[in-house]
Amino acid sequence: MYKVLIADDEIKVCQLIESLVDWEKMDLQLVSMVHNGLEAVKAVEESAPDIVIADIRMPELDGLSLLRRIKEAKRDINFLIVSGYRNFEYVRDALQNEAEDYLLKPIRRAELNEALKKIIEKRNRKQEISRNVSSLRQGGFVRELLEHQTEEDYPVSYEKVNEEFHCTFSGGTVTAFAVKMDIWTSQNLTENLSVLGKRAMQIIRREMEKNGFWPYMAVKKDLILCIVEGADIQSENFKNGLRHIIRNIHAVSDQTMKVRAAIGAGGSGQFRDLYRLSFQAQKLVWDRLWMERADIIFAGGDKRDGSVHEFFSYGMQRDFKNGAECLNQEQVLAVMERVAEKYKGKQLSGQGWKLYETYEKMFSMVGDMIRKIDPSAELADDYRTASIRLRMCGSLTEMHRFAKETVEHLFGEIRKNRELLNRKPVRDAKQYILQHFAEELTLEEVSRKAGLNPAYFSTVFKGETGQTFTEYLADIRIEKAKELLLQNEFSVSEVAWRVGYRDEKYFMRVFKKKVGLTAAKYRKLYG
Repeated sequence: MYKVLIADDEIKVCQLIESLVDWEKMDLQLVSMVHNGLEAVKAVEESAPDIVIADIRMPELDGLSLLRRIKEAKRDINFLIVSGYRNFEYVRDALQNEAEDYLLKPIRRAELNEALKKIIEKRNRKQEISRNVSSLRQGGFVRELLEHQTEEDYPVSYEKVNEEFHCTFSGGTVTAFAVKMDIWTSQNLTENLSVLGKRAMQIIRREMEKNGFWPYMAVKKDLILCIVEGADIQSENFKNGLRHIIRNIHAVSDQTMKVRAAIGAGGSGQFRDLYRLSFQAQKLVWDRLWMERADIIFAGGDKRDGSVHEFFSYGMQRDFKNGAECLNQEQVLAVMERVAEKYKGKQLSGQGWKLYETYEKMFSMVGDMIRKIDPSAELADDYRTASIRLRMCGSLTEMHRFAKETVEHLFGEIRKNRELLNRKPVRDAKQYILQHFAEELTLEEVSRKAGLNPAYFSTVFKGETGQTFTEYLADIRIEKAKELLLQNEFSVSEVAWRVGYRDEKYFMRVFKKKVGLTAAKYRKLYG
């Protein structure tokens, strides 16, 4: 509801304006009616109107002077000037001083209400923009907290945050909690996550406001971070609010989309501890993995083993990477089972996120392998989707099973496409060998030219040619040597050099092994 002040030296004109306005329909309130400019100035101070309808000619202070004075005071007031004068100078001065409109007496109902309607629409747009800007800036602060992925404190004053982000913190106790959304859908996962995130934030805001709290929130993929001031996270009232949030998010599920949520209640503390509290809340949601889908996890809620465990040691990473690069599925799966054995039967407080990072690192290694040997968009999309879905697993059993199934699927698809995919690198390698066989060629050099790592290139090359790189290169060189020997233009030593052998004795040994004759006898018999 917007407040209106009417200022005109004629009482009957004031009463006429009052009778012409559709107050209820336009949700307006008449707060004051005055009859000179100085009274209007005083009324503005006392009643703080949003809209002033003023006559251009009034005792003490005219309408234009009133308009200028209030504008100079930088008050957010919209002016509507009424006058019995058609003088162009009046109209121009009114509009130059940012009056919304200039209405001539006698005032007509339709004209007056239309002018007021435009002012209302303008104020509504301005308020909406202000709310959006404020919300974005407030969300910017929480997004900054979301990006702070460390246990270390980063002290910050509430005054600075208020100034920079349009927040209204008072410096009291703050509470941080994170809402993790797990979603399984047959439709577009990313799109559904975006929709669910907005819906979940509406649910959180509604439940927090019921308890008298204004939440500051931001969403990143499947995680919402929420900051409230003045809340007691251990109070039964607050806990019930968190339970309602969980229930209402779960209720979003339908036939095509199954949704579950978990809340990490990071605890309360001083404002300067907010970065640490926020990170703690984000970590806690991952502890649902140890609890087989717990709904709400509180900091220090139990006495589980909190020691740091290295799930994916350097040796495991090396074995996994080698297995992935050589397309050795059995080796890769064996490493995954070794990881599972490390956490089997354990309840490791604050370590759930480390386990997720372990499986994410495995997926990253498989992804690197995919990008090297299978550039097909379809399989690359499979990998990206799998990485997102990994975050949606709510228990150890579910995460390990999904990771294994994903790896098996990716390896299976790669094996299906491998023959086609390998032909070009091998073809390129063979062409390069034919062009450079006389040089000191190495496996590393040729595999680099083929765009593959040496280990995988060796496997692919032998699979396609039936020979190792060394055997193939030797055959090419010996065939070229036979051609040169039959030309009788070069000595055996020169022939060896021209086909890439810098050691004549070694050349002679390889030639005899491949041909069954020495180079000299071959030339004598066939030259």
